[in-house]
Amino acid sequence: AATGSGAGGRSAMLRPLARGVLRPGSHRAWRRMSSELTTPLAFTTDRFGSAHIHVDSLDIDDSSDFTTRLYSTYFKCKNEGAPAMWLYIPITHAHMAACASIYGFRYHRAEGEEAVMLLWLKDGESKIPPSGTHHVGIGGAVLHDGHLLLVKDVHQLGRDPNAKSWKLPGGYASLGEDLSAAARREVAEETGVDTTFKRILAVRHSHGIQFGRSDLYWVAEP
Repeated sequence: AATGSGAGGRSAMLRPLARGVLRPGSHRAWRRMSSELTTPLAFTTDRFGSAHIHVDSLDIDDSSDFTTRLYSTYFKCKNEGAPAMWLYIPITHAHMAACASIYGFRYHRAEGEEAVMLLWLKDGESKIPPSGTHHVGIGGAVLHDGHLLLVKDVHQLGRDPNAKSWKLPGGYASLGEDLSAAARREVAEETGVDTTFKRILAVRHSHGIQFGRSDLYWVAEP
């Protein structure tokens, strides 16, 4: 639990926080302690007015300083009408997540060496969608002289050498990659054949494919 040893303002603020009394939505507590606020944390705003705080760029003393100033930042954002606060926490500062949870921050997503936490500031249900819910895959239907280009699924063969493992060349589209580019790349990587994208032929929507996510699989004629 965070404790304060300086002026009475910090100690008075951190003791209630440690007991979990002060939460976003407890407006009486926020107003009563507004005069004790310290300097807010540095943040940027997006086009929706939400605040974005990158922990690794902050000039803070310790977790107690962070907790106290995050409180001040919440109060500032709430008063200015920000719809939400985003908190970017590198793995080296993972302990800060527990501090942020005092105010109601919850994980939105995590990848690699960074976790992103979110706090919705408006009344009612959050309007921010959850983290990525779908994987996007692409298969290339390459036709030549009435023949369809197919490849064997080595993963399926590893499980059952007698399996009928022919499939369209393809795979997952990379982040930010157009479907047309993904189709050409996957066909080239798996067959060595260079193609020119023509059109999308079909799409399949499946659920519970990987990591509990849904899957959008497009078939293109490259």
